[in-house]
Amino acid sequence: MRFFKEFNGFLFEFNSLGEYLRFLLGRLLGTIIGIAVLFGMLYLLYWYGNTH
Repeated sequence: MRFFKEFNGFLFEFNSLGEYLRFLLGRLLGTIIGIAVLFGMLYLLYWYGNTH
């Protein structure tokens, strides 16, 4: 079973439902890690600004 899904203008092809779910999990983990890194950088800037 092959199907297609569009994300942000890009067309992705999946061979199975498991491959699609693994793709979604990767996007979710990537988003969570990206947000954590962003907040970590903001916290470091806040800490640096208050100590100097």
